[in-house]
Amino acid sequence: MAKNVLALSAIALTSLLAVGCNSQTGATLPQGSSLQALGTSGVAASYIVSSARALPADFRNTVARNGDQLVSVDEAAGFANVVTKNPSAYGRFADIVVRDLTLQWIPSENDAKFKTVALDETAALTATNPNTNTRYPLLWGLQAVHAPQAWAAGVRGKDATGRKVRVAVLDSGIFKSHPDIAPNLNTELSTSFVSGQTYYDMQGTTFNHGTHVAGTIAAADNNIGVIGVAPDAEIVAVKVLSAKTGSGSFAGIIAGITYAADIDADVINMSLGATLPRRSYIDDNGTPNDTSDDVRVSANEITAITTALSRATTYAYNKGTTIIASEGNDAIDKDKSADIISVPADSAHVLSISATSPEGWGQDPTTNLDVLTSYSNFGASAVNFAAPGGDSRLPGEAPCTVGGLTRPCWVFDMVLSTNVNGGYTWAAGTSMAAPHASGIAALIIGQSGGRMNPAAVASELAKRASDLGKPGNDPAYGGGRVSSGF
Repeated sequence: MAKNVLALSAIALTSLLAVGCNSQTGATLPQGSSLQALGTSGVAASYIVSSARALPADFRNTVARNGDQLVSVDEAAGFANVVTKNPSAYGRFADIVVRDLTLQWIPSENDAKFKTVALDETAALTATNPNTNTRYPLLWGLQAVHAPQAWAAGVRGKDATGRKVRVAVLDSGIFKSHPDIAPNLNTELSTSFVSGQTYYDMQGTTFNHGTHVAGTIAAADNNIGVIGVAPDAEIVAVKVLSAKTGSGSFAGIIAGITYAADIDADVINMSLGATLPRRSYIDDNGTPNDTSDDVRVSANEITAITTALSRATTYAYNKGTTIIASEGNDAIDKDKSADIISVPADSAHVLSISATSPEGWGQDPTTNLDVLTSYSNFGASAVNFAAPGGDSRLPGEAPCTVGGLTRPCWVFDMVLSTNVNGGYTWAAGTSMAAPHASGIAALIIGQSGGRMNPAAVASELAKRASDLGKPGNDPAYGGGRVSSGF
């Protein structure tokens, strides 16, 4: 049976997305309620154990005594992932014990709708001030968020002491030896919560989502390639999705969030997401043509697992981490979609980002860079801010030349960033918008002296944003398109 989860639809060029409305609730269950041992007892399966309080210090020993497998645990965050036949054994530790779910959070490379446009590495580009990074002329998104003006003022993603602002990229890993990534990648802290995969295992793919996202945030200013919004910030790769399939478990994402908080990440970027019905649906376990392994996911399970996720984001928020996620590529009016829930964009304390783009920038570099994209989700109740995500809606194949490079004009409306094997690729999606916002957050935190309360970061983002659309909070732009403020 086909999975009855709303599919994360791809745009014509790439489907790099997360979806969600941004209700800031759901971190706790109603008083006196409990959602325990949801799933099938007697069959070993992966379960999320989530408590509103810390788990006991001897929780690991309890799992061992039970003969179960402890996949991951963060006692302080009240979270554990346990493989067990007897989930009810953990009900005394937590009010949520729910079967884990694995979903496709970003499209796989084999998705027919998933397309990117690789840059011809032999192309000679002419460097343009204010830096000598050769592909700088192609990065219209930096102009849109006023990044060069911040750099000129000495604001680049580190504080006055030289400490780099730390940005955790929860995604499909990062190609660690890319010359634009390596200078800012903390390899000691980078890790993977995908079983059997290192954070730098690209699984033979020709495009890596996490590498593209990381480059937009903090590609180094090193006189080659591209440059990130915050070129002096630090990147930590936290792999929570398969590089090949784009799939990952709720437990892996929760573990990644709490890990990022525990290593004092200033910002978490999550360019990923899934949309679930608020009621029940059928999980086909990745085999839509085989009904024998179909499992019904109840409304209570959806409530439990999304509550567990919100507890993780609340934990990170309380530890001083600003959390940013992409809003989604399904062109959904979130103000009229009460029957669905999108994660992590609508998890507690998450700032969700819609996508903007020019139309025909290659033809006219003075064109409006702030048009809501054809695919972006929107809604005043959902969108916190907007940021450059790129689009391919410009019709036709007429050629344009930018920085000495000739391509169809629509290509230049997308976002160029880093890719596997030291390459560069254009892509488009709200997944490209979120890292622009994370880069701006890193600039703000660095300028403000380092560690900064996430509420203060959100306030400063709002203060500096360009108020587009109708005055105040707007369905397309939320609090405005992010800006460095310079």
